[in-house]
Amino acid sequence: MTRHLIAARDVEFAYSERLAAPVQALAGVSLSIEPGEHLAVVGSNGSGKSTLARHFNALLLPTAGTVLVDGRDTRHVLADPALRKQVRATVGMVFQNPDSQIVATIVREDVAFGPENLGVPRAEIERRVAEALAWTGMEAAALRPPHLLSAGQRQRVAIAGVLAMRPRAVIFDEATAMLDPAGRRSVMAILDRLHRAGVTVIQVTHHMDEAARADRVVLLHRGRVEADGPPGTVLVEPERLQRYGLDVPPTVAIARQVARAVPGFPARVLTVDELVQAVLERAASRAGLTTAHLTTPNGEAPRGGTPSGAAFNAAPWTATSPWLGGTGATGGAGRAPQGAYQAAGGGQPGERAPTSAEPHGGAPGGRRHLPDPVILVEDLARDYLPGTPLAHRALDGVSLVAGAGEVVAIIGPTGSGKSTLIQHFNGLLRPQRGRVRVAGIDLASPRADLRALRRRVGILFQRPEDQLFERFVGDEVAFGPYKYGLRGDALRQRVRWAMDVVGLDFDTFRDRPVFALSGGQRRKVALAGVLALRPEILVLDEPTAGLDPQSREELLAILAELREREGLTVVLVSHNLDEVARLADYAYVLAGGRVVLHGTPRSLFARPAALQALGLDVPPAAQVAHGLRAAGLPVPAGAIHPQEVAAAIIRLLTVPEEAHGRAGA
Repeated sequence: MTRHLIAARDVEFAYSERLAAPVQALAGVSLSIEPGEHLAVVGSNGSGKSTLARHFNALLLPTAGTVLVDGRDTRHVLADPALRKQVRATVGMVFQNPDSQIVATIVREDVAFGPENLGVPRAEIERRVAEALAWTGMEAAALRPPHLLSAGQRQRVAIAGVLAMRPRAVIFDEATAMLDPAGRRSVMAILDRLHRAGVTVIQVTHHMDEAARADRVVLLHRGRVEADGPPGTVLVEPERLQRYGLDVPPTVAIARQVARAVPGFPARVLTVDELVQAVLERAASRAGLTTAHLTTPNGEAPRGGTPSGAAFNAAPWTATSPWLGGTGATGGAGRAPQGAYQAAGGGQPGERAPTSAEPHGGAPGGRRHLPDPVILVEDLARDYLPGTPLAHRALDGVSLVAGAGEVVAIIGPTGSGKSTLIQHFNGLLRPQRGRVRVAGIDLASPRADLRALRRRVGILFQRPEDQLFERFVGDEVAFGPYKYGLRGDALRQRVRWAMDVVGLDFDTFRDRPVFALSGGQRRKVALAGVLALRPEILVLDEPTAGLDPQSREELLAILAELREREGLTVVLVSHNLDEVARLADYAYVLAGGRVVLHGTPRSLFARPAALQALGLDVPPAAQVAHGLRAAGLPVPAGAIHPQEVAAAIIRLLTVPEEAHGRAGA
């Protein structure tokens, strides 16, 4: 009988350090993981996912129960350093934030750090480092400082450092949570390749599309295993997912809605391809055809999903290694490749302002005009380290406008200039060339009142919970208005209002230590601290990155209410195009420091090839709609939300054939 690679039996764990009372994180968890298995662990924030994962390589030891790694009891690692080394050589771990595990100033040296600590001979270390870098597509960056790499590239360096230790299992603890779509794809490609090479993969994730790729899914809630089985069983029950604060995959939501209206339609559908194929088969059956009679515009038989060639894929796997199954990968996040957005319909080489994605929208030159914008950016350019060998143009002729009360999204791959652009909105950066006017204040003017501007424009940066510095929640929220002179009861009422807006009860949370809060609660505290200044414009840089689905939904609801109730202008920087589809009135797509596309979300998502050429993912519902249109079915081009796509499919499968022409017109 084959021995389990990892076995947990009745594991309990409680956090007690720095807490008045212990917090029970695991409560009797039992499960086993087989060699070569791909296991996904899902659950809301605070469910115990990361705590459990850290038991698998003895970063944490159980308060009660046992964890066996390749038959070795992890409870003995403190007294036996050799055992600790064996356990951690067997199970490697990649964390959410790569900066927390990158320790060297040169990529190659960082990758070598692990095998060096395992006592691997120098010649073998060099071979392992070369293979791991090639396998993760980072060999060209071997001599570069990690801090000069994009987030996706740094995450691949962290993965290479783990692979160089040749573990039998690798834990990915929310390793894609902070990455753009291209970065996510590159990491997931590595993960899938590891699995095919026979390495055990344990993936902690909030992304249901990632969990759907696993062999098995474990659902944790309040430290207990609530479900354990294949994705097709665990992830297709919307009621259970919602009960435990998880996302219902859009394909599942669409299929369930269609199945209620169309008898016999499969309700347990996980992927875009499966859903498109199910619709095509039912449509062909109604017409007395097979799916072979339906073709894409290229004349190919449909396979579902986006049309062939639409996605911008990474380069082929190139490295060789017996342990890794003989292949490696290149590609990943960063600037759009040369010519990518031109090939996708985004303009010609040398154009500063490609035409708008709107069919008839946008002024000549591709710019959008509003009569009285609260944010106006014209031909903005920004160079970092000008006049040095490291000179880098971050922005190149960017033009953008936002009207009062609008939600304007800024999207694009990592390194496209999004964060540099928004730092101009409250004067953290001043224009080097071009014009920026925000709330009537000209940022190019030496007399610009930056103090007044920063009171009117609040910015919440990515991972704002890392910027909290007061000990107690109430003090943190009060910090800004106090600095602007608010005192006494007026200050107290302002803090109460801000906390109530974000869903933190003032009396319950005001005296609670910030470090004792969950990740979602800290994000709310950071937002309350900005709102306490009563800004007119709110700029959010990846506000939901790293949050669980329930916390994300709560934050999005808060933003929608603020826009409705307070009339705030919101600038949203996001890699999550589902959020853009839900919230934004207008969107700008940046690549290589330029605006390459702009338009309403509906108009942009009707061009999936253009977005995918830039490394961006169209929302799953829009992918389904596009796949059906590519197969010749009359699905409206503006359908981008699950309810809209489901309604279009129901009409397609229930309305008499002669009405379809009118429906798709």
